Amino acid sequence: MALKASPLKMAGTGALLLSGRADLIQAITDMTDTALVVLQMSDDWADWSEDLEENSYNCLLSHISAEQKTAYREGLGPEQIREAIYVRGALASYVSIADQAVQQLENLEPDIPGLRMFTRSIAEELGEEAAEIETGRSHLRRGGLDFLALQKYEIMLDFYETFVVYSLGKYNQLNERVIFDGY
Repeated sequence: MALKASPLKMAGTGALLLSGRADLIQAITDMTDTALVVLQMSDDWADWSEDLEENSYNCLLSHISAEQKTAYREGLGPEQIREAIYVRGALASYVSIADQAVQQLENLEPDIPGLRMFTRSIAEELGEEAAEIETGRSHLRRGGLDFLALQKYEIMLDFYETFVVYSLGKYNQLNERVIFDGY
């Protein structure tokens, strides 16, 4: 990440030096680094499978390894990663790290609204992806219960329909007898 960020950081440092604000170099560099970490986290979520194939470093894979208390990528194949993301909710805890970085950035000075907004929007998109996965997991967990409740409802409905048909049949029989017998 440091190599990819070098032109951005050099341009920012140059602009601060030219404007006579060398005192802000460290603060702006720290803020830029924080924003770039969140950007890298989002990128690593998007291309974890490519990074796995290419044996490239990936923040998400590092996070999953840390959660499993194993060395980086030890025992991680595509299925284990999907299980960590979709079954154990690893993306949700990954998003909390991005959210902490956003919070840290919002507490730093000087106030750079564009950088804060950019970083927050990336973290929010990542959070939305995690929320979609959690919603899917929740539906699957409830799926068995929903299916059983639906079956119970259908059985009750069948019973009710049978009862109504039977009752109407008895009523019709009684009514026919009353009419036939002249009552």
